[in-house]
Amino acid sequence: EVARLGLKYVSRVQLNLAGDQEIEGAVYAGFVKWFDQEREINVIAAEDQPLLGMTLLAGCKITIRARPGGEALIEEDGEA
Repeated sequence: EVARLGLKYVSRVQLNLAGDQEIEGAVYAGFVKWFDQEREINVIAAEDQPLLGMTLLAGCKITIRARPGGEALIEEDGEA
């Protein structure tokens, strides 16, 4: 996917995930449309797990259906 998107390589990092899982990932520069605004972000290629960083989620309200295949709804938090 990274090659297909044409992202620019930045560096490698060690990541600590929930459950004390440690993985290594490559960091790429990218852009995302987030609540109708384009934002520059770091994209981390880490196995096949999609990850969202807390910086991107700041100011959001998240509702999660905690079950296999459950959905996550991310909305702007009007109270932030």
